[in-house]
Amino acid sequence: MPDIFGKLKSGASKAAFDADKLMKVRKVEGDISQLKKQIDNFQERLGEITYLSYVNKEPQNQEAIDYCEKLIALEQQVLVKQEEIKTIQAEVFGQSTPVSAPVVTNFQKCPSCGKMNAATTKFCAECGVKLG
Repeated sequence: MPDIFGKLKSGASKAAFDADKLMKVRKVEGDISQLKKQIDNFQERLGEITYLSYVNKEPQNQEAIDYCEKLIALEQQVLVKQEEIKTIQAEVFGQSTPVSAPVVTNFQKCPSCGKMNAATTKFCAECGVKLG
């Protein structure tokens, strides 16, 4: 009889683990979705800026360059989130040592809002603060 209860407990624990894992993946997917919406908005604005510069026969302005840098930072954040999903999906029930997320070294943290930005970015993609 105790063997049945042990199997039930183990099965319930595995189901809870799988549900938690799925919830984590869905949260990260939601984060990616938000990042992609920001990317779409920035790309739209960049297109407007570029078009107006072309029509007015103006050279590329700093605002366009800033949007390009913000886009690069957002795209890097999406890549980090996609790696996070892979890490979550690689977790195995009953594994004693959790799988750690990959260490990303080509990013810098914004001193103002704490968001991660590409190391080459001059301005934070979230709050616009100059990064140094």
